[in-house]
Amino acid sequence: MRRADPQELREDARPALLLALSESRLRELFPVDFSPVESEPEPSHAALVQLMSGAYVVVMYGTITRRATVSFPVSADVHDAIESLLREVPLQSAEILWTADAPHRVGAR
Repeated sequence: MRRADPQELREDARPALLLALSESRLRELFPVDFSPVESEPEPSHAALVQLMSGAYVVVMYGTITRRATVSFPVSADVHDAIESLLREVPLQSAEILWTADAPHRVGAR
């Protein structure tokens, strides 16, 4: 996993997962540098991450709500994208609050 340059993602991203995480757990799962985002309704940090599989994910973390939104490129198959993410990021089922078009086995860990 690596932090990608924002210009590497050439399309919009759509939310696919909402996670409940402490900031330390966020940094454990996504060990990349995050940048402050001022356009959100709460103080937030975000990063464009490229997974080992080559897939891109946008991770936006709200520091007040302690929620992370994971978004995938609109052209990505959500099922495949979530599966790719879960192979690399060891999320616990209790950390996943919401999924969009998710496979039945998401959060089964």
